[in-house]
Amino acid sequence: MTNGPRGLAPRGPWRLLRDPGGGFLLDDDEGRVRVPDRPAHVLELLRDRGGLATEELLGDLGVRPDEVADLAVELADLVRSGVLVRTPGGPRPTVAVEGIGRSATAELRTVLTAPGSPSAGTTAGTADLVVLTCDDHADPRLPDRLTEVAGRSAVLLVRWGAGRCWIGPLIAAGRGHRPVGACPSCLVEALRGNVEPDLAGAAHPVGTGGAVLRAAAVGAVAAVVDGILEEFAGPGSAPVPAPSTPWRAGIRELRLRAAEVVVHPVLPCAGSSATTSTTEVDLVRRLDGFVSGLTGFLDRPRVRRSAAGRFLATTTHPLRAPSAGAGAHGRRATAFGAGRTDGEAVTACLGEAVERFSTTWRPDPDAVVTTATALRAAGSRVLLPGSAGNGAWRDEEATEFRRVRAVPDGSWTGAWVPAAAVTFGHPHQWAVAAARPDSTGCAAGRDTADAVRRGLAELVERDAVAAWWWSREPRPGAAHPDPGGITADLAAHGRRGWFLDLTHRAGIPTAVAVSVLPDGTGATLGFGAAPTPAEAVVRAGEELLQVLGCLEFGDELGLTGAGSPAWQGQHVEDHPHLLPHGRPRTTPVPGGPDVLVDWNSRLAAAGCEVGFVDLTHPRLAVPVVRVVSPQLRPWRRPAGAAVPVDVNPWDLPV
Repeated sequence: MTNGPRGLAPRGPWRLLRDPGGGFLLDDDEGRVRVPDRPAHVLELLRDRGGLATEELLGDLGVRPDEVADLAVELADLVRSGVLVRTPGGPRPTVAVEGIGRSATAELRTVLTAPGSPSAGTTAGTADLVVLTCDDHADPRLPDRLTEVAGRSAVLLVRWGAGRCWIGPLIAAGRGHRPVGACPSCLVEALRGNVEPDLAGAAHPVGTGGAVLRAAAVGAVAAVVDGILEEFAGPGSAPVPAPSTPWRAGIRELRLRAAEVVVHPVLPCAGSSATTSTTEVDLVRRLDGFVSGLTGFLDRPRVRRSAAGRFLATTTHPLRAPSAGAGAHGRRATAFGAGRTDGEAVTACLGEAVERFSTTWRPDPDAVVTTATALRAAGSRVLLPGSAGNGAWRDEEATEFRRVRAVPDGSWTGAWVPAAAVTFGHPHQWAVAAARPDSTGCAAGRDTADAVRRGLAELVERDAVAAWWWSREPRPGAAHPDPGGITADLAAHGRRGWFLDLTHRAGIPTAVAVSVLPDGTGATLGFGAAPTPAEAVVRAGEELLQVLGCLEFGDELGLTGAGSPAWQGQHVEDHPHLLPHGRPRTTPVPGGPDVLVDWNSRLAAAGCEVGFVDLTHPRLAVPVVRVVSPQLRPWRRPAGAAVPVDVNPWDLPV
């Protein structure tokens, strides 16, 4: 009995018998064969269909991926015991197996080169499909070999592990970016950003049942290969994966001991057709395909509800280490977001994760590598934002520079800014040390203009806070003391609070929310700048509540606490600048409908040049910018500032 060409079929005529002991037996011409403990699903398919076609099996896996592990174990044992045999039928594409490291290459090659297999005698240099196996996605040999093989053949990447197996993605043959799926360089970039040291090098299953799990993994990969070959183009043309194949869209992690499957989506190539949005971006829906600790850039957000009834969402994302080289791995950092609802908190959290991930350094084809002296000699301006202008910058040493674009229209201003000052993890270490990059002015938005508004508001906010904090100059209370009902939420935290007006340069409304414990100690702050004083107060209060939410779950989140012990013991009455002084003042609202145009005009009149660098990640397509201005001061402590406690306001933390 067979089921047509290119499938799996039982070995000869057979009858399905139920063992009195509770298992199953297959009765064929050569006698009875006991089948595995959990074969019911596979055998029922055989009974109902009169044979098990690979196409039908893969169809089941696509509909019910959670059953892959069970089916893999059953299928591998049935193939190994000879109950099922391959049934070739006509010309087929060829497949070869190549391994990096100690992976189970030999076992897989044995299965794929069984009688009737399409790969007998095929080498990696001539095969239509190459199964490239490895022990570790972080193996330094993988990028070059993957690129080389993919230049001439389609490649299915497979990684072996202890009780686990990662299958995929399927990479189409060719060079450069792919219109569908991933290319080797984009795939390796995604994998390198998500290092899992506890999994590295775990090539051989260990513990009870290791041999069975290994055989199951080999059987599962063989079944996948058989199904992929079914989708290749017919004889006489270059075999390529059909557009419908699901194996180009992700990596399936088979957790064999737990009998579960985790699908890791593969990010689209940097050269894909994804574009930034000019309308409202639903970050939750947009980023759902990028959630993976293996191939994505963030983990599934976790939401907690604070004592004040607000929601706090957290996730992690890759971040290049400050000392990382051009091809080095990174580390994972935590992003936070808060809101009155869980949806608001998740959206804010994802926005921060996108911002942080996008501002991590990556090559920019529009950048130049030269010296500041050469740029000035060519008639360009060089902006050194923040502490990059602290005298440590080397004008005669070459580094990477990026274009500064105008607020608000995005045209090139003719100015350049050091990439090390506006991105994290830049490979030029001397430039990083001189520029001391931070996140001030970084923002994600619904579109580029919205991102610039948010980034500029933060830059203005930091400048106003620095002018207040380091001078200890008393400020009046806010004209709108609590439009968002923040004080009631503070009471739920067992705290009290008030708001100060910090509006400084160019008259852009800025506020600080101050909160202390009932005894007047433990000061915690939140800041905000906005088009109107009332909005600035609300933003400051929301930031303060987010900080308090983080502190509430500090042990769980691995936070060490707010500020230095010396500061936390200080009484608010000993720091008059934290208390309101004088009458609230009136701050004018924007003079026109476009806030960005109004702010840019005000800052220009105050002698401040502002611009932005577009840092939008090409694969995420969510607008992210870094707003820069040499005149707006950084938050770091200025030289010669005399303060009672050597702590800055963002050490409290904010």
